[in-house]
Amino acid sequence: MPSLLDRYVARELLSPFLAGVFAFLVILIGDILYVLAEYLARGQVPLWALLRLFFYKLPHMLVITFPVATLLGTLLGIGRLTKDGEIIALRMAGLPLTRIFLPVMGFGLVVSVLSFGVNEYLTPLANRKADELVRRTIFREVFPNIKQDVFFRGPQNRYFYVRQVDYTNRTLQGVMVYELGGAFPRLITAQRATFGEGVWVLEQGVIRELDRNGFTSYEAGFQRFELRVDVDAEGFLLQQKTPDEMSASELRQHLQQLRQSGVDPQPLAVDYYFKFAAPLAALIFAFMAAPLGLVAARGGHYTGVGAAIALVFVYYAVMSTARAWAKAGTLHPFLGAWAANLAFLAGGALLYLYTEGPGGSSDLPPAGGGGMRTLAVVGILAGLAAGLAWAMRTEPVPPQAVATPAPPVKLRAEETRVVVRHKGVPQVDLRAREAEVSPDQQRATLKEVGQATVFREGKEFLRVRAKRIVFNRQTQNFVATGEVEVTSPDGDWLRAPEMVYHNDRAVLVFPKGVEFQLGRNHARARLLRYHVQRDVVEMEGEVDIQLDVRSLPSPGPEGGR
Repeated sequence: MPSLLDRYVARELLSPFLAGVFAFLVILIGDILYVLAEYLARGQVPLWALLRLFFYKLPHMLVITFPVATLLGTLLGIGRLTKDGEIIALRMAGLPLTRIFLPVMGFGLVVSVLSFGVNEYLTPLANRKADELVRRTIFREVFPNIKQDVFFRGPQNRYFYVRQVDYTNRTLQGVMVYELGGAFPRLITAQRATFGEGVWVLEQGVIRELDRNGFTSYEAGFQRFELRVDVDAEGFLLQQKTPDEMSASELRQHLQQLRQSGVDPQPLAVDYYFKFAAPLAALIFAFMAAPLGLVAARGGHYTGVGAAIALVFVYYAVMSTARAWAKAGTLHPFLGAWAANLAFLAGGALLYLYTEGPGGSSDLPPAGGGGMRTLAVVGILAGLAAGLAWAMRTEPVPPQAVATPAPPVKLRAEETRVVVRHKGVPQVDLRAREAEVSPDQQRATLKEVGQATVFREGKEFLRVRAKRIVFNRQTQNFVATGEVEVTSPDGDWLRAPEMVYHNDRAVLVFPKGVEFQLGRNHARARLLRYHVQRDVVEMEGEVDIQLDVRSLPSPGPEGGR
């Protein structure tokens, strides 16, 4: 049961919190009015449509205002208690700041849970209704029938995804089509497409069919493919969903579907993680604003308002930048969505240590064990964030290997990534500047291999760099030439001008000289054979071995010195 102190502190936060919600709602509504001002002046927006739009946008606006209002309410509430000496009285009674601020954390947690519920169950449907209202009533025919970076349903049990749309040239980039039927849908992916009345012309794509276990059973490339898309005005337009119109569970389902496609799911993965990061910002703001309110109280009543505005600006600047980097592939999707929360969590921890520690605020009498309690609070919040990260886990999957077109066409690709899998488990991950597949589909040549990662039991085993790798699909043999370098996660390395692998004998041969280092031991030779299955190394010709005796195993009990 909440104590009298908990209820008293919560009441102090509630009034400025509600005032903040109201103030920021007015600002957001004003932004909508500013966007629609021209249509209002022309009489194109009826009053009933405007009121409905405000109603549909309310859940989304609440999710945005809740964290900011929590920050403002905490700064003003704690500032008022500090200015009137109530915090000092509680400290003199022996209460540490972590206990005084416990209802602040509870308040932030309640707001976060409420925000997540609104964002998960109300916002998606409300955003979709608002989007439909804008398209139908306000903009009418302004919006085209195809939107980018969304899923939408078409005729004949087909689902479409378009990464980018060029309306001027009527071209599409990154097209994916799901054709339902069987255990798994048939997948059609294309680099680009042109669209006209009822027809899409796909170019440079792949058709994949999956077996009952989800493995590829059929794969064929094409240069040109016509797809009939006969729909009315309602078809594409009203069945599309943006990430804002999907719940976290729906986004997770789409990410799982993208695991079997050739479309990079990184942007959607960022939006998925942000579904959890945005509501939890209220708790993070409460955690940081509580100790900050002690300092802000010294500067007057408006210092808290100014601090809130500055912190909101910094938070959204970090959040927007991190999300943009993550969608561009520079950051991991989780880090892109959670960077601002993690930064403010660290800032709040430093503020707690400052106010609780010996060098903290001189206006507040110290309470024993404050540092340990602060670390415990930080640990709990960090554990909560880690638990959420584990619960939300869904790794973005790299694009699938480039498919080989039918003979006699020779396939060429630039900046290629090829992932070889066995029963869904990666075996080799290759990145090369250029790839070429022979017309008979038996030989693949990779040039300027920047990195080839070899996995063993799902874990990284070796990394290989080379100027050129030629791989024979039938024999599973390969030849790597030109400044071959092999490294291991343990720091071991091997360099050679050429490397040949014979799959039938499971032998790795370096015929033109080799130099390698294992731990502190160094060796070189003109010829080296490594028998993979037997784990035996044979060296011939000008063999030079340098051993570090410190790395050799020590003698047993009977070995003496």
